[in-house]
Amino acid sequence: FIAEGYATAYSLNQIINAYSDNMQYSVFAAFSASNMKVLVKMFKEDKLLENKTIIICADNDQLSIAEAGASKCPYFYFDGPKTWDANDAWLHNETQAIKQFEKSYNNLIK
Repeated sequence: FIAEGYATAYSLNQIINAYSDNMQYSVFAAFSASNMKVLVKMFKEDKLLENKTIIICADNDQLSIAEAGASKCPYFYFDGPKTWDANDAWLHNETQAIKQFEKSYNNLIK
């Protein structure tokens, strides 16, 4: 998973841990929307990660969603007010954040 910022990455990690205690994954913080494509490119070129699925957790804003879409990777974001992200979702309602992650994740891996 690649998240836009540190807080989003941290909360996404908390959400995934609460969702499944046996899921193998890593969460990376891109530190900006434009860096998400850079990380995707870097990971796709890395032989150790060539068979891994890269999923982007974007913030709920136009720039982040546009950058996630341009990366040509599966992506999702947490529904909520404009500029909402995984951190906002986790802090607002942990149970709802886990349910929303589960729904988004299951739709992406079908």
